[in-house]
Amino acid sequence: MQLTEAQVLSLAPDDASQKAGRGLSGPKKWVTLGANEQALWGACQGSGSKPYQTRIDFSDLSSKCSCPSRKFPCKHAIGLMLMYATSPANIKDSTPPEWVQEWLDSRHAKKAAKKEKEDKPVDAAQQTKRQQARENKVEGGIGELKVWLSDLMHSGLAQISTQTFKDRENMERRLIDAQAPGLARMVRNLDFSVNGNGYPTSLMRQLGNLFLLTQGFERLDTLPETLQQDVRTAIGFPQDQKALLEQEGLKDDWLVIAQKLESDERLWSRQTYLYGLSSHKYALVLDYAHGQPSFNTVYVVGTVLYAEVVHFPGSFPLRALVKQSSVMLTDQEPLAYPSINAMLDGYAAAVGLNPWTMAFPALISGITISKEASGPVFRDQEGNLLSNTTYDHDFWVLLAVSGGHPITLFGVYTGETFMPLSALSEGTVIPLKGGMA
Repeated sequence: MQLTEAQVLSLAPDDASQKAGRGLSGPKKWVTLGANEQALWGACQGSGSKPYQTRIDFSDLSSKCSCPSRKFPCKHAIGLMLMYATSPANIKDSTPPEWVQEWLDSRHAKKAAKKEKEDKPVDAAQQTKRQQARENKVEGGIGELKVWLSDLMHSGLAQISTQTFKDRENMERRLIDAQAPGLARMVRNLDFSVNGNGYPTSLMRQLGNLFLLTQGFERLDTLPETLQQDVRTAIGFPQDQKALLEQEGLKDDWLVIAQKLESDERLWSRQTYLYGLSSHKYALVLDYAHGQPSFNTVYVVGTVLYAEVVHFPGSFPLRALVKQSSVMLTDQEPLAYPSINAMLDGYAAAVGLNPWTMAFPALISGITISKEASGPVFRDQEGNLLSNTTYDHDFWVLLAVSGGHPITLFGVYTGETFMPLSALSEGTVIPLKGGMA
């Protein structure tokens, strides 16, 4: 397996881990080092009497280390992978020791047990009963949402008060109880900040989307099948992922073009964006982990996977599952919109298909980045400015990478702003953290 330094560093949980990993990327502190087609391993001498045993599974770049660190991957795993990427001649042994082989066998056994559990037949009668119970709960929650929206509009948006924020919080809780997490998230994101940019236009747009969704649910049987699915997805009905994985997917060379990690208390979510180099389609893979950002599958930004990807059904399918994949090399380049206006045309077409498109993934080429008196400026080749939400760290990375020259950006457009998640320069994908300025 081939790795680059940038790909390894993108796996580090924070800047401190990157720095510590660099310090362990030489052979000096490693007592043993080895690798074969399946795994990479090494024993690193720390402050204790026994060296830390570190191993990496090449199938998904998962790692395990005997060190006490609670970060994942730890600095030893980062350092070991950095050495493999930058000076592989230091790693010669090809016979895994017992502690590596036992770990690999254990992982394979867990995967087999999980597959066996997933393959067990489902009790169809119980499943139908559960689905009907959920439909009833959602219907009750939507009824209360309509009343709240009506009261809000009748009192007028000029009457926003502290009570409005409390009511929003109560409505969100009610929708969570009603098992409508998508609606709850839309209510939580309602921006009642009267001094915010675009008020009240942006708020009216959010309220309109909510009301449209309630109307869509009431008329669900009259809508085309794909639009029905869009409504159910926006409300938060789950998909039968087991049935989805039985469907034929889209086989392509998928570039891992960006990744965004978020945490809500102890729940970690990871958004991985894939770009089909032949189909020119995007796929969004969502993963969740509790406690630590330790996910079952590792996707390294900048790598290309030959994979079969199954999209969730919808008018503008984006979220997807990966059935099977393998890392490969290719020189193909992704296609980008040549201007901001071209990207907006693409966004308008997507919203025309699915009005609840919350995040539109897009590549835009020819973006020049500069620091002016008014702040960071992103300008396309036609001279138009790109409204964006760029984390301060990301802005300086982009400025350094581009050096004042036009650059290609990948990010998501929300209908108001563009959030850069990666940049493409000379065939390399530079990952960004993504976030607010």
